Amino acid sequence: ERETTLNDSSATLETKDFDVQSKYNDDYQKYEWNKIFHDPSRPLVIDVGCGFGVSLLGLATLDDPTDVSTLEEDLSGCNFLGADLSGLAIGYANNIANRWNLGGKLAFVADDATLLMKAVLERYPGPVANVLIQFPTPYRLASPNPDIAVDNLSVGNTQLPSSAADGFMATKDLLEKAGQVLGRNRILSEQQQTPIEPGRLCLLSNCEDVAIYMREICSELDLFEVVEPEVCQSIDSIGSLTPTQRSVSWIELGGSRAVGPGWWSSPILPRNGHTETEVACTLNGTPVHRCVLVAKIPST
Repeated sequence: ERETTLNDSSATLETKDFDVQSKYNDDYQKYEWNKIFHDPSRPLVIDVGCGFGVSLLGLATLDDPTDVSTLEEDLSGCNFLGADLSGLAIGYANNIANRWNLGGKLAFVADDATLLMKAVLERYPGPVANVLIQFPTPYRLASPNPDIAVDNLSVGNTQLPSSAADGFMATKDLLEKAGQVLGRNRILSEQQQTPIEPGRLCLLSNCEDVAIYMREICSELDLFEVVEPEVCQSIDSIGSLTPTQRSVSWIELGGSRAVGPGWWSSPILPRNGHTETEVACTLNGTPVHRCVLVAKIPST
């Protein structure tokens, strides 16, 4: 893996080899926010599992006033932070950010997502506007019916983590940390006596069962409230699209559907902030399952 740091003297991004798991294990001081961002009091947008950083690179360079978020948020005053375990992807993303003169506003780090959330929760001085979990690598398809087995070989799942509890990025611990990070906005608002919008968690997947699983975990945690879209995704709205083979198998097994209240039929982020996967889904006519959750007021 590779670590990304900001060189103070030249304000350029550098990379060096390091062990992700041991380097950042509970070392919150490693994140010196005033060296990563010009103004760490600005709202932060976090992309968990950012890959090559396409989404944040787009969001950090929005210049088309018509390319607005469905959430109707102004992202121009935000800092952006992407995290991924792939040092190769992070090195690429930081090189592009540096080339586009985005240092001090946009940064990418090679780190475990849950450890990053802990660091933000403990030390980031500003609010967190959004946490994005977009198209996480899925786990092997699991049957919603215990009496029916799944032939993962037929749907190309043999190389994936064996279950949601074994190797899937969006763990319950990660989602819990995201809820705590986003819920902290309310506390900051009271401390600073300044209105701060509640933070949002945006979940996207082209695997219907994965999207449902992530939302169900968030519901179990009781840290979020579902944000209702103007138009919900319905069976009719996705009926003309071509689902993935995994989703076809999920439906045939009798799995629940990502339709109705809380499921967004339109993109959440501005077009310029779409990931490669979301763009591909749009071009190929594949459904994307989206939901937005807002952090509840933390209990005192």
